[in-house]
Amino acid sequence: GRTADIAVAIAKEMRMHQSEIEALETAALLLNIGFAVIDKKQDGNSDSLSQASIVVANIIRKSDEDSRVASIIETHIIPFSGMIDGQPSVNRDMAATILKLASDYELYSRNKETFGLKAVTKILENMQANQYPLEMYDVFVNVMDEYRYKHLKDPIAYSFHMTEGIGNELVA
Repeated sequence: GRTADIAVAIAKEMRMHQSEIEALETAALLLNIGFAVIDKKQDGNSDSLSQASIVVANIIRKSDEDSRVASIIETHIIPFSGMIDGQPSVNRDMAATILKLASDYELYSRNKETFGLKAVTKILENMQANQYPLEMYDVFVNVMDEYRYKHLKDPIAYSFHMTEGIGNELVA
């Protein structure tokens, strides 16, 4: 989905190792399964996000105890630097932080109040609140400004891009 494509674009621009990019992409694709299991909508609620993430990570760990994908999913709910339940927390897992940024942007950009460019502004506010590192925000903005990633900006453009791609594959 779109979250995975955003995350992969950021990771590639940050020149992450290919195996990390693959684990990140898989984590982003599996993330929403947890919402189906807990029977809640992904609306940005941190409690629901935590529950869904833990469910998915537990499912993955049943077949691979040391799963990098499960680790990314579990860790992405932790801000880059901030407070959780009144305690300082730091997340230095770049793949997990990229997943958090991509997931946050995907949610904001399809929300009526933060649709389009307002979603980028919301990401900036989160970065200023230490949700993501400054260098990651800079890469994110460059990705969103780059022509080859124009389909990632909003859900409508992404849907059109995906539909266009499917149509082209059928003709070929």
